[in-house]
Parts: sequence; structure tokens; C-alpha cells
Amino acid sequence: MTTSAFPTISTPAGEIPATAPAWNRQRHSQMPSHRYASVYDRVEVPLVQRDWPTARIEAAPLWVPVDLRDGNQALAEPMDPDRKRRFFELLVAMGYKEIEVGYPSASQTDFDFVRLLAESDIAPPDVTIVVFVPARRDLIERTVDSVRGIGNDVVIHMYTATAPTWRDVVLGKTRGELSQLISAGARDVLEFTDGMPNVRFEFSPEVFNLTEPDYVLELCDAVTELWQATPERPVILNLPATVEIATPNVYADQIEYMHRNLSRRDSVILSVHPHNDRGTGIACAELAVLAGAQRVEGCVFGNGERTGNVDIATLALNLHAQGVDPMIDFSDIDEIARTVSHCTLMPIHERHPYVGDMVHTAFSGTHQDAIKKGFAEHRRRAAATGEPENEIDWRVPYLPIDPADIGRTYDAVIRVNSQSGKGGIAYLLATEYGLDLPRRLQIDFARHVQAHTDASGAEVTAAELFDLFEATYLDPSGPVQLKDWRSGGDGASAVTDVTLMCDGRTVASTHRGIGPVDALCAALEEMGHRIEVLSLTQQSIGSAAVTYLEYRSAGRTGWACGRSDSVLAASMAAVMRAVNVLEQLQGFVGVGVHADLAGDHPEHSAVGVDDERGPLDRHELAEQATFDTELRGYLAIGVREQRIVEILDVGEFGLFGDRVGADADPVRPGSGELGCQIPEMAGLLGASRGHCGRIEEQHHRTVGEQAGQAADRARLIRQFELGNGVTRLEGCHGWLRYAVCMAARRPRSGRIVPVQTTATQAPGSDAGSSLAVTTSREDFRALAAEHRVVPVTRKVLADSETPLSAYRKLAANRPGTFLLESAENGRSWSRWSFIGAGAPSALTVRDNEAVWLGTAPKDAPSGGEPLAALRATLDLLQTEVVPDLPPLSSGLVGYFAYDMVRRLERLPELAVDDLGLPDMVLLLATDIAAVDHHEGTITLIANAVNWNGTDERVDEAYDDAVARLDVMTAALGQPLSSTVATFSRPAPEHRAQRTVEEYTAIVEKLVGDIEAGEAFQVVPSQRFEMDTAADPLDVYRMLRVTNPSPYMYLLNVPDADGGLDFSVVGSSPEALVTVKDGRATTHPIAGTRWRGSTEEEDVLLEKELLADEKERAEHLMLVDLGRNDLGRVCRPGTVRVEDYSHIERYSHVMHLVSTVTGELAEGKTALDAVTACFPAGTLSGAPKVRAMELIEEVEKTRRGLYGGVLGYLDFAGNADFAIAIRTALMRGGTAYVQAGGGVVADSNGPYEYNESANKAKAVLNAIAAANTLAEP
Repeated sequence: MTTSAFPTISTPAGEIPATAPAWNRQRHSQMPSHRYASVYDRVEVPLVQRDWPTARIEAAPLWVPVDLRDGNQALAEPMDPDRKRRFFELLVAMGYKEIEVGYPSASQTDFDFVRLLAESDIAPPDVTIVVFVPARRDLIERTVDSVRGIGNDVVIHMYTATAPTWRDVVLGKTRGELSQLISAGARDVLEFTDGMPNVRFEFSPEVFNLTEPDYVLELCDAVTELWQATPERPVILNLPATVEIATPNVYADQIEYMHRNLSRRDSVILSVHPHNDRGTGIACAELAVLAGAQRVEGCVFGNGERTGNVDIATLALNLHAQGVDPMIDFSDIDEIARTVSHCTLMPIHERHPYVGDMVHTAFSGTHQDAIKKGFAEHRRRAAATGEPENEIDWRVPYLPIDPADIGRTYDAVIRVNSQSGKGGIAYLLATEYGLDLPRRLQIDFARHVQAHTDASGAEVTAAELFDLFEATYLDPSGPVQLKDWRSGGDGASAVTDVTLMCDGRTVASTHRGIGPVDALCAALEEMGHRIEVLSLTQQSIGSAAVTYLEYRSAGRTGWACGRSDSVLAASMAAVMRAVNVLEQLQGFVGVGVHADLAGDHPEHSAVGVDDERGPLDRHELAEQATFDTELRGYLAIGVREQRIVEILDVGEFGLFGDRVGADADPVRPGSGELGCQIPEMAGLLGASRGHCGRIEEQHHRTVGEQAGQAADRARLIRQFELGNGVTRLEGCHGWLRYAVCMAARRPRSGRIVPVQTTATQAPGSDAGSSLAVTTSREDFRALAAEHRVVPVTRKVLADSETPLSAYRKLAANRPGTFLLESAENGRSWSRWSFIGAGAPSALTVRDNEAVWLGTAPKDAPSGGEPLAALRATLDLLQTEVVPDLPPLSSGLVGYFAYDMVRRLERLPELAVDDLGLPDMVLLLATDIAAVDHHEGTITLIANAVNWNGTDERVDEAYDDAVARLDVMTAALGQPLSSTVATFSRPAPEHRAQRTVEEYTAIVEKLVGDIEAGEAFQVVPSQRFEMDTAADPLDVYRMLRVTNPSPYMYLLNVPDADGGLDFSVVGSSPEALVTVKDGRATTHPIAGTRWRGSTEEEDVLLEKELLADEKERAEHLMLVDLGRNDLGRVCRPGTVRVEDYSHIERYSHVMHLVSTVTGELAEGKTALDAVTACFPAGTLSGAPKVRAMELIEEVEKTRRGLYGGVLGYLDFAGNADFAIAIRTALMRGGTAYVQAGGGVVADSNGPYEYNESANKAKAVLNAIAAANTLAEP
């Protein structure tokens, strides 16, 4: 039996139903469908006389967008006031006349927005404002207060869940008790709105579709009676399918039952609000309108809880496609989509009906051809009738509406990828560039397009399509050049003079009695280049001309094109393109680089190979490649003129090769960016496509066993240049001797060509002393010409040093120093540890303004808003990455406290700030020691700042940096006293901020808030305090041993006088966000189990965790939160969940972890990525802002560091920040540790208390052990 490639999927293996026809071989599956009841068993479906099946929609219902309330609640990051206002203005511009704007009793932001509408004129007088409120007296009063003074019509929308499950499980009320609650709420609405004639009323029996029909009818009639509904002042009865559980026809029956049986039907506006749990929200809404609904609530593009609310855009454009005016304007769908995405921070799916980028497109060749013909026929009909194209009947195949109706252009319809047809390709070239390709040329070019898109794996735009066409057919350059031509006369008297040049030789000839094109072909044949013209098609495009030439030579048929200001000149250019294409298919250049790994022989010889037969056999090439030292690694790149055709590797494991193919992208002369242009270069960088031999950790073994690192290969490829007949290839590995090989332009003889080789030593190898400075003065001057911050480095052998010993020698707990380390998954140590040996200054916050402690950088801003000062500082010191340096070589290192969020969001200020910590401390890290655990070396880095670029200042900065390197080097050479110590592990004696009873009360309060719809999750915490006289380094040592994590840190924060204010010691498993080379990454962590004592126990616990629905649901929520956070700063469409919900094991626990990435949008920085994700959802809750408001209500003191982040922002635009958990703040003999956990609807108070205490124990235990350290 074949093993399944998907072991987690249980292929249905039950019986084939006895009633199944022979052609249906589906079997019963293992899905537990028996757990779910049919809708007919869950609720009575009324039997009605159905008119809806034969009804027609002939007019649009009243559309009511709820994006600003329901949609906003469902955002991981609700809209701030600016985005909310922008969305409201969009809705007004589109023509919506009734807009639900918020839930003012639930959020201060919503309350303030409603007040903005009351106190300004941004709402036109014909727009009705709707506000949402539950049937609770206090909340109704606050809601009415929010709308006082609004001149527009206002609707107070009161709701209560009425279905049996909600009554029994959530509310704990009988039918009668719930009826009394709703009636009381309706009376409260009347009472508080007395004297407000512009107010009307709306009632929603939430989960209407699961409520007994007689009961919901009873409730609705009672409310309309209380509110005294009349035709002049009708009541809105909104009937939501809050959770879809049936086919749409059932919902239609329920709506028609209400439509027929309401007691005051003529005084009621019957409204519906379908959700989309089953994916049938659109159908439910359409059938509901057929059944009598007059009003539809939904979101513009279907945002909302779970799978979303009904999608108004689709509903409206469905009407448009049936000839019914939707009464809403969608004529610029792209502007609408951009605005909605900006406001919600959520992308719109590419396949979203009508709106997505790909819905008015075609990739399939048959579809493209049909659409092309449809457009042509559409234009013919318009021309024949004299009507505008946008007014005549629409009959184009595959497209339900004219894309122009919604602001899309025809060129967006045809999309080209590896599956595209020639018709679509030709259509784009015709519509965009006026090129009318002959049929056979369409077929030929389609092959080139398919090869290109197969290689890239992506579609091409019209512009890229034209670039490919131009490169394939239009470029006449090459070794054979038409220097001049002249023609006169006609017929038998025609005379054409042709002057050609090839390989430096000029040949002139005269031809009589034939036309210029034939004359050129004859002249070429005299030089040995026979071209037979098979067809010649000429076309005028505006003031230019294009010629399409089909030719044959040596049995090969091909196409070439020419473009010029005259038809004749274009034809001559097409012939020259043809001959140069043929010329480029002859000859081969091999370029070699030899890496001497032993380092004993810096001299090398290599060969270039030329053979007019085409590429040499790879074994033949290897045999002709000779070296005067042992052949350890050889790279040969086959080049035909400016096309890479073959990559050959000769190494210890044999001869490997990847053939690129004749259609590889041309190399741009002098570009130096080969690796970016040839997709097959991925094989060279370690992707292993087509290679034999061993691939290890994506390091391709072609330059010897130790030298095949992908980064080195990438740098080597980036420096490959092809231009002016010179091929240059140079390596740049820091410890590998490398050679620069230059090959002359290939001759035509076919012989082996010697290659001149210049040996170059590795950086820093020119001096024999261990105190050599890797960065020479000349290198420094060159870097200072283009960089503000320039690192001066020295690498020393330090295989007997540990990060802790180096820290003691270089930092010794001085203010302004730090130690950063990492243990991957709590087990193996990563390559680098970083020691901050000195910081001349620190950017911090005092009295809500930015302040520099110490000597601030010249021109750095001081005072003003802290984040603005930080941005200005990063701009001031911005520099490019210097190659071959460790990941952290300069930047700002420190923390953002949790309370920094008050500068990003408006939160109530209820908690006491008893510790008075700065919201931000960032050390200017000028002197850094990077410990390389793999090499056993330490790279000492002294950053110099070039302020004015003068030679004197540059040399002064260099000398100062070298002097600091000398100080660090000398410090490393000093002996240390013994650090061997005895210790014990006593139980920590600490003080908790809350008792079990107090913490339980907090949890119960938050559970009530969650059940009331305030939030999905809230993360409360409490602080623990412990007396200690331990050295912060000793606490770090114990924490490092007992709880190794991906982020470990020791940070010594200075005070205003230069002394030590406090130290931060932590071991965090979780990053907030990292940014590297413009790519942002976050790793949501949620879902935990303690590690087992054996591998078998670990495996069982992993399975248990992966099967835990609650843990997985919480994890999914945080993944969505991370995706939305990155969506605020990343280019649309680039945010991806790359590794969802996998297990990572740490020293004591295992977690569910996912990876979310995105590419920063233009103009966005690493700091933008940090603030977009700040604070972490795992430490606040969801929705984030509302959760933080609730946290402020229940926590005694400000959090300070807890829930903030610690890490760095470098000056090259990168960042790496860990969430500050499992962290101690040590100040004045006291250690402060804070911990908490996520509260959801079913949380238990005592359990959550223990959870917070257990999380704090890892750090408290380390402090207790550090207190016992003593010399033996």
C-alpha cells in the first residue's frame, strides 16, 4: 500500500452508499458530521406561501454600511480617528445615505467620533447616522448622550441575542425574562431620547435565524408597539443571520414569514444583516430582498467577525450586472479599495468578486483569445452604431461587466503568465504599443514568454512584455554593424551601397538591380553570413515604422524586428537583428575563478575557452582547465555574447552543471547584478536544482568544503560584470584568499585563450600582528565619503574567551553597556553574542520630552516628542550596510516600555506610575564586541562618525576609533579573577501584587467584559517584587543556564549623572518584530505545554497541544493580529504566513509558533514596523486598543518594561526587538518581575493566578539562586 504524502489527512475509506449511482464512488469519511443537527431540528422553519421564488429585484434596497462599527470591532487593530473619518468620507462620497458609525458606549474612540459628527459638518444633512447599543440602561444613556446635538437624522440601534442557546448559555434567561429585558431597554431608549424628534429606532433580535419564529415575532411586535411606529416615523426591524446554519432558501422563508405576519408592517422597515459563515451571505441577502426585505446592512467589502458580514459591493454590482442601478457609485473601484485597505489595514483578496486585482483578468489562452475577439467585436458594434463604447450593450465573453464601469482599463484584463495564450499576449502589445504581430510571430513570441514566465514563476506586466519583445527581436546591436547605406534609383537601375563592420574590419560593397533589403543580405553573404528572407511585414505606428522579418539561415528559422522613423530603415534594422542573433549563437566564453583554501599559493592561472561549435562538453572543459596548484574549486560560467548559457562547477564532489538555456534573460553590460537577472542563478547559490553532489544547509560545495557559503557566493555573483568585452569575476570572503580573473573578448579562432589573473590577499591579512586594524585608513576615507557612521574593526583570535568573560573585561556592569545573546529554541547557542563596551550617550524620555544623556551626537534633536526625535536621529545617522561585518555593528540598543503605547494610542490613565521608569532608553552603541562562536574570534568594532567630510576630521575620527580599539584589545588581554562559585536553588521569597482572591476578581470582571462583546481576549498581569543584593551579571548567568531562550539580555541603564540607574536582565522566547533588508518578520507565539521528561512524552505533549482547539484558536487570533500589524506598514500583497502553527521546543516548555512576513512599503522604516506591532498582542489582547483600555482598569501600577520590547535599531534600517517577558528590573536592592496570561470567555481565576506566578518563577528562581553565589 502506498504511503500517503499527507499523513494527517484520513482518506475516506467507509462504505459507498447503497443508493449511490455507479459513477459516484465517494465513500463515507471519518468526519464527525453526526455531531451537528440539521437546521430543521434546531429551529422551526415556518411554512409560508412563498412568493420569493418568482419575485424579481427591480430596485436597490437601502444599503447601510456597518464598517465603522461591526467591521471595526472585527479588526485586530480598530481604526484610529483619522482612518475612521477617512472611511466615513468615502462612504458619503459613494452615495450611502444611512451609515452605522460606531458603538459609542463601548469605546471612547467611538464616542469621540460620534461627537465629531455632532460638532462638525462632515456629515451631509441627508445622511442618517446610526449608533449601536445593547439593551442596557447605562449604555443606552451614554449612547444617547453621544448623539445629542447632531442635526442629521439619527437611528438608535438596540440589539439583544434571542436564540435559545444564547438565552440559556450566555444570558441565563427564560423567554419571559428576556422579553422583559428587551421591553425595558426599549422604554429606556424612549425616555432618554424624549425631546429629540430627529431620532428614530432600530431593533435587532440577534441570531434571528436561530430564534423561534413565534417568539421573534412577539418581540418585534412588542417593540414596534412601544416605540409607536407609524409610516411617517417607521421602526427598523433588523433580522440578522448572525451565524449562518442553513441554505439561503431557509433564511428567505424566515424573512417572508416576518414580512407577512408583522402587525405594523406598513410602519416597519424590514432589514437584514447576513453573515458569511457558510459562504452564502450574498445569496441570503438577495433571497431576503426577494422575500420582502427593504434594507441591507453589511460591509463594503464584507469585513466582519469570523468570515465576515455580507459584502455590499458584490450585492450592488450584481444588481448593476442585471441592469438595476445600485444607487451607489463604484466607478473608481481601485480608489475605493485603496481607501478601505488603508483604513482597515487589511488587504482585499485578489479574487474578491468585481474588486480583486485578478477578477477582470484572464490567464488561460482560450479565455484570452475569446476576450480579445469580444473586445474587437464590441468596438465594431460601437463604430457601426455611432454610440460610445461605454453605452452599448455588453457582450464580451467571460466578463460579467465592462471593467471600464468600475474604473478598470482594458489592459488590466489580459494577464500574462506561463499558461497564457498567444492571443492575450498579442492583444496587450496591440492595445498598449500598437504592435500588430503576424500570426507566426505571435506563436514564436509566445514560446519566449512561456520560457520567461516558467523561469520566473510570475506573471509579466504589459511593460515587461514589451521589454521582453524588444530584447528578443528589436535590438540590432552585436558584432556585425551596419555602418552606412545609401540607395537610389528603382527597378533595374537601383543602386545600393552598403558598409558593414565586423571584428574591427570594414567592408564596403555596391549592389545593382535589387532593393536595399536584398542588397544588405547580399553584402552579409559576402562576409559569410547568409540570410534568407521568408516574409517581410511592415507597419506604421504614428510617426514610426516597424518591420517584422521572418528569416532562415543554415536550416534555422527565426524572427527579427526593426524599428525606425522610416519603413525602409526599420527593415534594414530587422535584417541586422537577425544576423546578430545568429552570430550570438556561435562561440563560447568560459571564465574561471580558483580559490586557494590552503592560503599558501596566492598565484593562480585560469583559462577562458572559446569554441565555435558552441558550448564545450563540460568534461572537455574540465580537462582543458589547468591550475598550478591543486584544483580545489572551479566555477565556469558559459557566456554567449551577453547571455548566460551554462553554469559549471568543478569541485571535490565531481563536475556539476545547470544549463540555463537559450532564452535566459540577457545580462546588462556593466550592471553588476547578474544574480538578480538570471533566475537559474538560484542553483549557484545553493538551491540545488539540477545538481548532483552533496548539498548541506543550502551551502553548495563548489569552492571547497568550507568556502561554499551562500552569502559568499551571492557576493561573488553580484560582482560579476560583463561589459566592453571584458569579463571580471571576483570573490570577497573575509578569510579566503581570492583571485580577480579578467578575460579578453573572445577571438573567432576557437583556440584556448589565456586569462590574466591578479592575486589579492584577504582583508586584514597584510599585517602579521594580531593587533592589525582590518579597516585601513584608505578604506576608512573611502567609506567616509559616502557614510555618516563608519565602523573601524579589528578581528582577534579569542577561542578561549566566553561571552561572559569578554563582558566582564569590556563592560563590567558599567552604565551604558549591554550583553545580547541567543539560544535557538532554548538549546543550541547561535553564532553571535554582542557586548556593548561603551555608549557615549543615550536617548531617553524626561517630562514627556526626548532627552540625551551624556554626549549627544552632533545635530541630534533634543526635546520634543520622543518618537519624532528618534526618527530624526535615525535619519541623521543613516548609513549603508558595510559588507562582511557581524549582524549588529552599530545602532541604538535599548528598550521601549509598555507605556510607550500612550504615544501611539489614547488610553485612560488610571494605573499608578510608582517606579517612574523612562518610556524609552536607547544607547548609542559605538563600541561593540561581536563574539563569533563558529570561528572562535571576536570582532571589535569602534564606530566613527564623519560629520563634515574634511580630511582633517576624517583622519581624527579614524585615529580616535583606532585608539578605542586599542583600549578594547588591551582589556581583553587582561586576566580575570576566578568566577567559579557554589550555589543553591532556594525557593524565592517574593511579594505578589495581588492575592488569589483579588486576581480572581479581575479575571471574572474581564470575562464579563468579553461576554458583553467588549473584547475577545485580554491579558492582565501582576508584579512580583523580591529583595536582592545579587550582581545583575550573576542573575543573568543563572537565567542563562536555567532558561536559555532566543533573546537573552543584560542592559545597564545610566542615570542623568552618568551613574547606574537600573539594570534589565531577561530571557525572552518571543520577538515582537525583526526587520532585515526591508523585510519585516514577526513570530506569534501562543499555545504552551511543559516539556516532558523523555522524547516520547514530548511527542505526546506536542500532539496534545496541536489538537487543543482553544490553544489553536488563540494562536490563530494572534497570527491574524500579527498579519494585520504588518499590513499597516508592508506593501499590499506581500504579507504572508509562511510557517503556520508549528511546535518549537524550549528548555522548559514548548509553544505553538508561526512566522508572518512582509516587505516594507515605500517610505516605511524599521521603526514604523516596530510601532505598528507595538505592543504585542500576546501581552495586550484583541482588539488591541480595547484590551489595553480594559487592562488599565484592572492593573494597579503601570507596567513599565513588562510587555514592552528590548532590542536594537541599526543605522542601516534593520531592527530586532524581543518582547520584554521573563525579565527582571533590578534597582536599589529590589528586583521587579511581572507576568500575566490571556483571559478569554472560559477562563478560570485561580488558574490564571497560578499561571502568572509560574511564568514569573523562572526569573525569580534565577534571582534566588544568584543570591546564594559564593566563592568556594
